[in-house]
Amino acid sequence: MAFKISQVEPVQFGDKQVEPELDTEKKLRLQKITFATEAEETKADKVLASCFPADEEFVLEYLAKCPALEKQRLQAYLVGGEKLVRTIDESLVNTAKGAIKGEQ
Repeated sequence: MAFKISQVEPVQFGDKQVEPELDTEKKLRLQKITFATEAEETKADKVLASCFPADEEFVLEYLAKCPALEKQRLQAYLVGGEKLVRTIDESLVNTAKGAIKGEQ
Protein backbone atom coordinates (compact mmCIF):
# COMPACT_ATOMS: atom_id res chain seq x y z
CA MET A 1 0.00 0.00 0.00
CA ALA A 2 1.39 3.41 -1.00
CA PHE A 3 1.43 6.19 1.53
CA LYS A 4 -0.79 9.20 0.94
CA ILE A 5 0.59 12.71 0.52
CA SER A 6 -1.83 15.44 1.59
CA GLN A 7 -0.05 18.73 1.20
CA VAL A 8 -2.44 20.52 -1.13
CA GLU A 9 -5.72 22.22 -0.36
CA PRO A 10 -8.98 21.86 -2.30
CA VAL A 11 -9.02 23.39 -5.77
CA GLN A 12 -11.75 25.70 -7.07
CA PHE A 13 -13.07 24.82 -10.56
CA GLY A 14 -15.57 27.52 -11.41
CA ASP A 15 -18.17 27.45 -8.64
CA LYS A 16 -17.19 24.01 -7.36
CA GLN A 17 -14.44 23.20 -4.88
CA VAL A 18 -12.91 19.74 -5.23
CA GLU A 19 -10.49 17.83 -3.03
CA PRO A 20 -7.38 16.29 -4.59
CA GLU A 21 -6.22 12.86 -3.44
CA LEU A 22 -2.56 12.31 -4.18
CA ASP A 23 -0.30 9.35 -3.60
CA THR A 24 3.21 8.62 -4.82
CA GLU A 25 2.07 7.03 -8.09
CA LYS A 26 -0.12 10.01 -9.01
CA LYS A 27 2.65 12.48 -8.20
CA LEU A 28 5.04 10.57 -10.45
CA ARG A 29 2.47 10.50 -13.27
CA LEU A 30 1.88 14.25 -12.82
CA GLN A 31 5.56 15.00 -13.14
CA LYS A 32 5.71 13.23 -16.51
CA ILE A 33 2.79 14.88 -18.30
CA THR A 34 3.41 17.30 -21.16
CA PHE A 35 1.26 19.60 -23.25
CA ALA A 36 3.18 19.85 -26.54
CA THR A 37 0.55 18.19 -28.73
CA GLU A 38 -3.20 17.80 -28.62
CA ALA A 39 -2.82 14.09 -27.85
CA GLU A 40 -0.45 14.84 -24.96
CA GLU A 41 -2.82 17.48 -23.62
CA THR A 42 -5.74 15.04 -23.71
CA LYS A 43 -3.66 12.47 -21.84
CA ALA A 44 -2.57 15.15 -19.35
CA ASP A 45 -6.21 16.10 -18.73
CA LYS A 46 -6.94 12.49 -17.74
CA VAL A 47 -3.96 12.35 -15.39
CA LEU A 48 -4.91 15.67 -13.79
CA ALA A 49 -8.56 14.64 -13.41
CA SER A 50 -7.54 11.33 -11.83
CA CYS A 51 -6.15 13.33 -8.90
CA PHE A 52 -9.74 14.24 -8.00
CA PRO A 53 -11.37 10.79 -7.85
CA ALA A 54 -14.61 11.97 -6.24
CA ASP A 55 -15.14 14.51 -9.05
CA GLU A 56 -13.04 13.05 -11.87
CA GLU A 57 -15.63 13.43 -14.66
CA PHE A 58 -16.45 16.99 -13.62
CA VAL A 59 -12.76 17.96 -13.57
CA LEU A 60 -12.12 16.28 -16.92
CA GLU A 61 -14.96 18.23 -18.55
CA TYR A 62 -13.75 21.46 -16.94
CA LEU A 63 -10.16 20.93 -18.10
CA ALA A 64 -11.31 20.35 -21.67
CA LYS A 65 -12.27 24.05 -21.74
CA CYS A 66 -9.10 25.38 -20.08
CA PRO A 67 -6.00 26.73 -21.82
CA ALA A 68 -2.81 24.68 -21.47
CA LEU A 69 -1.22 27.31 -19.21
CA GLU A 70 -3.93 26.84 -16.58
CA LYS A 71 -3.48 23.08 -16.77
CA GLN A 72 0.26 23.53 -16.26
CA ARG A 73 -0.43 25.71 -13.22
CA LEU A 74 -2.70 22.97 -11.84
CA GLN A 75 0.02 20.41 -12.50
CA ALA A 76 2.53 22.60 -10.66
CA TYR A 77 0.14 23.03 -7.73
CA LEU A 78 -0.48 19.31 -7.40
CA VAL A 79 3.24 18.54 -7.62
CA GLY A 80 4.74 21.36 -5.57
CA GLY A 81 1.94 23.31 -3.92
CA GLU A 82 1.49 27.08 -3.84
CA LYS A 83 5.23 27.71 -3.76
CA LEU A 84 5.81 26.10 -7.17
CA VAL A 85 2.85 27.96 -8.69
CA ARG A 86 4.24 31.27 -7.39
CA THR A 87 7.65 30.44 -8.86
CA ILE A 88 6.12 29.73 -12.27
CA ASP A 89 3.95 32.85 -12.17
CA GLU A 90 6.96 35.02 -11.26
CA SER A 91 8.97 33.46 -14.08
CA LEU A 92 6.20 34.26 -16.57
CA VAL A 93 6.03 37.88 -15.38
CA ASN A 94 9.81 38.26 -15.65
CA THR A 95 9.82 36.74 -19.13
CA ALA A 96 7.06 39.12 -20.23
CA LYS A 97 8.91 42.11 -18.77
CA GLY A 98 12.07 41.07 -20.59
CA ALA A 99 10.19 40.75 -23.85
CA ILE A 100 8.65 44.19 -23.41
CA LYS A 101 12.03 45.75 -22.67
CA GLY A 102 13.43 44.06 -25.75
CA GLU A 103 10.76 45.69 -27.94
CA GLN A 104 11.63 49.21 -26.81
